[in-house]
Amino acid sequence: MQEPAYPDISFGNTAEFLKTLPFSKEAEQSVLGGLMLNNAAWMTIADLLTENDFYHREHQFIFRAIQTLAEEGHPCDPVTLSEWLENNNKLDAIGGNSYLGLLARNTPSAANIEAYAKIVREHSILRQLVRVGTEIMDSAFNTQGRTSTQLLDEAEKKVFEIAELGARGQGGFVKIKTVLSEALDQIERLSQQQGRITGIPTGFRDLDEMISGLQRSDFIVIAGRPSMGKCLASQAKIVDSTGQLSTIEEIYQRHDVELLTLTTNGQFQLTKPIAFVKDGIKPVFRLTTQLGRSVETTLNHPYLTLQGWKPLADLVVGEKIAVPWRINIFGTTTLIEGQIKLLATIVGNSRFSNFSLLQEILTQWVSKIKAIGLDNPYYLNPSIDWLLWFHRHGLSWLQQYSQKKLIPTVVFTLQRSQLALFLNYLFVHSGWLSQATAHLKAIGYTLSHEELARQVQHLLLRFGVIAAIKPHQHLWRLTVEQIDSLKIFLSEIGLLQPPVNFAATQSPVKEIYWDEIATLEFIGQKPVYDLTIAETHNFVANDICVHNTSLAMNIAENVALRNQLPVAVFSMEMSNEQLAMRLIASLAKINLQKVRTGKLSDDDWPKLTVALSQLQETSLFIDDTPALNPTELRARVRRLAREQGELGLVVIDYLQLMQIAGNKENRAVEVSEISRSLKALAKELNVPVIALSQLNRSLEQRPDKRPRMSDLRESGCLAGDSLVFRADTGQRVPIRELVGQQDFLVLGLNLQTMHLEAGKVSRVFGTGIKSVFALTTRLGRTIRATANHQFYTPEGWKRLDELKPGDYLAVPRYQLTQSDLYWDRIVSIQLQGEEEVFDLTIPILHNFVVNDIIAHNSIEQDSDLIIFIYRDEVYNNNSEHKGIAEVIIAKQRNGPIGNIQLKFFGEFTKFESFVSDNKMIGVEIL
Repeated sequence: MQEPAYPDISFGNTAEFLKTLPFSKEAEQSVLGGLMLNNAAWMTIADLLTENDFYHREHQFIFRAIQTLAEEGHPCDPVTLSEWLENNNKLDAIGGNSYLGLLARNTPSAANIEAYAKIVREHSILRQLVRVGTEIMDSAFNTQGRTSTQLLDEAEKKVFEIAELGARGQGGFVKIKTVLSEALDQIERLSQQQGRITGIPTGFRDLDEMISGLQRSDFIVIAGRPSMGKCLASQAKIVDSTGQLSTIEEIYQRHDVELLTLTTNGQFQLTKPIAFVKDGIKPVFRLTTQLGRSVETTLNHPYLTLQGWKPLADLVVGEKIAVPWRINIFGTTTLIEGQIKLLATIVGNSRFSNFSLLQEILTQWVSKIKAIGLDNPYYLNPSIDWLLWFHRHGLSWLQQYSQKKLIPTVVFTLQRSQLALFLNYLFVHSGWLSQATAHLKAIGYTLSHEELARQVQHLLLRFGVIAAIKPHQHLWRLTVEQIDSLKIFLSEIGLLQPPVNFAATQSPVKEIYWDEIATLEFIGQKPVYDLTIAETHNFVANDICVHNTSLAMNIAENVALRNQLPVAVFSMEMSNEQLAMRLIASLAKINLQKVRTGKLSDDDWPKLTVALSQLQETSLFIDDTPALNPTELRARVRRLAREQGELGLVVIDYLQLMQIAGNKENRAVEVSEISRSLKALAKELNVPVIALSQLNRSLEQRPDKRPRMSDLRESGCLAGDSLVFRADTGQRVPIRELVGQQDFLVLGLNLQTMHLEAGKVSRVFGTGIKSVFALTTRLGRTIRATANHQFYTPEGWKRLDELKPGDYLAVPRYQLTQSDLYWDRIVSIQLQGEEEVFDLTIPILHNFVVNDIIAHNSIEQDSDLIIFIYRDEVYNNNSEHKGIAEVIIAKQRNGPIGNIQLKFFGEFTKFESFVSDNKMIGVEIL
């Protein structure tokens, strides 16, 4: 007889630890024997067992034969089984006719076959657990490059599959009487809906009419306008947790910073951005306040006013905006005292405005020190040892600062006491006092230029000292006049002779100062950048507070409340508390700002109580873990599905905040992998999955701001005359002539081997009319593409608007059959106007050879349904459609596309069906 299908597994190295996999030979024999005795018994156990549930290999073969014969309508007695096994060369493997006869003789009856089958399945599940446990253990010892998170996901999926195995056969027939009440409930629910709804109702009748409700296993993308309110000019300064001041461009390049944000309770705290965006070149406006603080942003950038966040376009001179009263950040750097004093002396003394003079004075100092002895104090008494060292080694380090008269970078990272010492010595040289009848009226400082004035203003803000700066006779004057700030200055920084009648006691420091707008002016086109801050959606730049979903959440609310189905919400941008407040405001129809501040009227409280009661009864589950990867998300959804029995909906807010563990060569590819994973999750759990998504920002450049499918892609597009090299024919064909074609071969770069190889194109398509730039290389190769199209460089994939003349990009060598690359240098990049552009998709490789240059391709969409939201009033102040949201069904795999209208209540963050004269309007089927 053959060995068992699953050999014994050894745990340990000695015989006493040997264990045999669980199985019941008698139960397996009884099942097979019972099926031979009574062929009708097959219908009893057909959905309980598969051939893999049998432990012995010969039993697997016999069950396969019985299954085949039964499904073909043939008898399953020993004779027919023997013939089938012999025809399939399995008769000897099962022990011959004698073993078939033994099975039939040793089984007295088929009456208990279902009980025997359950025993077989039970042991099968136990063996699967042993197998999976062994595989999990082996994978932990041999990871093969997989992360622990990936291994956990694989392990959970395997265990989940075993749980599904255990649930097999639990269904079956039920009497009609049991079903009638459920059917009546369903009929009543359907009767209340307009039209034919086959999926889960969204709660919006016109939307349900078009999409027939949310279909199980569908992956749905709901996309809205990009975050437009956070674009700052590239040189905006941001202080990080170390005290260092960096431009937003530098922060974008390093993709790592911990900075200040203003919380809903009016306090500043440190946070980390969850996204870093380069937003191209845009018109920029400069806002300057009465304190002289200044920041350059786009016109739609919001600022915090006494009436809430308002875009720059809505602000006027004289209006007050929020600025920090204190930036309580100090570094950990320590210098010797003489070093700090010398740096302050060099920055603050007007004699050192010329580096040659500085070098000459330091040389004179050193000579005089040597002449009179090192123990003799000289000139502000700096550390003599430090001065001698500085003369030998530090002049070149200081040269860059003396030329511009700026504060050295190291000063911004000093400890609190040392920073106070630096400011003290700075004011000794150029500071001044203003007194009135022996009372201190003001402390001031005259500086050589604007940037130095802003640096000193910022450093004083670290201590809670409010200072104003303004130009004065080709210089800059800094003044401290606010009474609490004067007290803090004297107590924390100090002067050589403070006024006798002034109490140098520190007052409590407030967090926000309401500064008045002094000027607003257009300053031209500049590169702008963006940071995304979760939860608070704001950060501090240039010492000013600047700012940086609701349809999907309304759908989630309706599914949970009206349909009484469990809903899972992953909120990667808002905290649980913020999301709960938004749900309460939406359901109760209370202004969201009133809910956030707790300033509710007597009429609001009853509505709040009802909303809370309704929400408490729902099965709505929220996970606010930031930057989840698909592996973690799938694991949590699976667990929730097992706990709840089923899920009605999964909502992810939002797609671009998800990440994939490990380094990815391209964000577009990463987003494609994420969407593919979410589609697989929807199919695996048979649940609709909605992912919110931000559109790319190209739509902001169009006169018509209505979103298009191309706005959802993170990859760029090519001019129609771009020549695509076809690897199957050897021809170079304009991309516009390939539209509609598929399954032809092109050359692409395999990033694992760094060789060119053939890849199959799945789709070629036009993406509309966009601005096009011409890129030319030193070899004379030219390609015309949109600003966001990506090319391969020594640092990886880069957008065209991130490249500049002198940069290198990958091109194939002149013989395209060769598999190596040549790094060609960019000579020029020039804007050429607007024209129709195109793109294509190559799965796996995600790049192709076009105009003899390696270019990235578009990413295939895995969604079944794509919904865009457009609100005209966002872009047009005089819009006739205020309070109306246009919902654009741009893609539906199994249904029509078209537009509908919904009412939008911004104060409640709530959408409602649009009804006029008791009739639905706004449905336009395309």
